[in-house]
Amino acid sequence: MNIIFSRDRQKVPIKSWCGNPEPGALDQAVNVSNHPKIFDHVALMPDLHPGYGMPIGGVAALKDAVSPNMVGVDIACGVMANKFDLKAESLSRDDKIGIMREIRSLIPMGMRHQRDHSVFKKEAKDLLEKHKQSLRTLSRGDGLVTFDAVAEQLGTLGGGNHFIEMQTDEEGYMWFMLHSGSRNIGKCVCDRFNRIAKEFDTKHGIALPAPDLAFLPVESNEGQEYLKLLSFCIDFSFRNRECMLKKIVESVRNILGNGPASLEKINIHHNYAALEEHLGEKVWVHRKGATFASLGNIGIIPGSMGTASYIVKGRGNEESFQSCSHGAGRVMGRHEATKTFSMDKFRESMEGIVFHCSEKFLDESPMAYKDINAVMDEQKDLVEIAHRMKPLAVEKG
Repeated sequence: MNIIFSRDRQKVPIKSWCGNPEPGALDQAVNVSNHPKIFDHVALMPDLHPGYGMPIGGVAALKDAVSPNMVGVDIACGVMANKFDLKAESLSRDDKIGIMREIRSLIPMGMRHQRDHSVFKKEAKDLLEKHKQSLRTLSRGDGLVTFDAVAEQLGTLGGGNHFIEMQTDEEGYMWFMLHSGSRNIGKCVCDRFNRIAKEFDTKHGIALPAPDLAFLPVESNEGQEYLKLLSFCIDFSFRNRECMLKKIVESVRNILGNGPASLEKINIHHNYAALEEHLGEKVWVHRKGATFASLGNIGIIPGSMGTASYIVKGRGNEESFQSCSHGAGRVMGRHEATKTFSMDKFRESMEGIVFHCSEKFLDESPMAYKDINAVMDEQKDLVEIAHRMKPLAVEKG
């Protein structure tokens, strides 16, 4: 599906795979289409909903520029999926409950951090060593990336829509899927450089279609500093999910007495900018709540908890800048969801899935999200389905 929205005040067209976009999200997309550095068109994924500056589910390419808010606050937030050599049918309900309890005891969730900084000491040191040269050159980087900041956040889930889910595929194999990102480091990087970008654009008299679309030229010192920290956050995010996977395997071993072997592992991210070639030009593609879907690239599209998730292969569609949705996408805000849904409906929607339903998680109930099957139907020309995953047990931050 590709619907083209074109208005008199647009600089470039908007191409949408979202059949019925929210007015607020579409207004934000129009602003993006008028960005002074915009390239060719704006692409909207089927999980589209309003964000800050650029809507979540938005993809846009800029010429020689990066925009912190068009990347997002949770830089390189992403999803990891791991298939194990264990059939889900061999697990009793007590096994599932025990494994998820172990996971909650071993992985800090919500606002919790690692109290013991030695848990992933080696991983933290390796990460800092890899980026040592670029971090040394940062004039504004003091205090953003330190050993303690990294060590206390590696292997932590966070809150909101971040999750750890036990799943099964069509052949009955057990998978674990988890969603998390660069934690507070990513947020601090975005907040800091969004302020710097606003100051830069004001100083140089640059007119923006919206204040939250401030940008930095990539050749500027500030732009280079942001890109170095963006690279660090991407690596941190990948390692954060890898660290949590180690604790998941440990949890399974603690309950079952043996650790399952990994058969397949996928680790991808959204909320980032990358220099890519599209339509014959090198441009900085910003994917905010969207993932890379080049031809044959393996991706993950999670549903809401209680619904199916998908492992996919990209079709390399240039109209979307080789992108696809990063999930189901919200159909209503958190506050509205809490006021709208009852606990009885919430429990009904999670029937058969191991999960502790409470008012704390009401805003994350499946009813607050779009129908994942409809979302997948809208992007048939962006991805093909490799696996359809069924949820068995869920932990939320």
